[in-house]
Formats: sequence, C-alpha cells, structure tokens
Amino acid sequence: MVTIVIPAFNEADRIGATIYALKRLTDVDEVLVIDDGSSDATSCLADAAGANVIRLDHNHGKGAALNIGVKAAQGDIILLVRGV
Repeated sequence: MVTIVIPAFNEADRIGATIYALKRLTDVDEVLVIDDGSSDATSCLADAAGANVIRLDHNHGKGAALNIGVKAAQGDIILLVRGV
C-alpha cells in the first residue's frame, strides 16, 4: 500500500488540483493531508477532493505536520510531498 503525505498551510487555492493529480497516479492507495492550522478552506477542499485529512488546531510547522502524517499513514510505502 502506498500513502502520500502532504503538509498544507493555507493552500485552498491549489490543494484540490494537487490531490486530484496525485490520486490519478498508479498504485497510490491513500492521500493524507495534514492541515497545519490553516485559516482558509484547505481542510474542506482536501476532503472534497478525496484525501484523508488531519486538521491541526494551530500551525506546528512543516516538520511536525510531516511527523504526524507519517505516524498516521496506512501505507507500507510513504511518499512525502512538499507543501503544495
């Protein structure tokens, strides 16, 4: 199983397109977005695009968001995608 982990902070303008593109890749089973305390619609749009979303209550930073995502990932293979 392959999981893609995306840390995201205020990425509402592009998160949906990113998720749609990643979900089209062969062998990707899970797209996991860690919304790092965004004040925009990042979480809602990521969910609507089909990602599993973990929403953090405030900004913890990219490293912390990645660590949370890796721990929550279901895949045996985990791909980290730089914030969109």
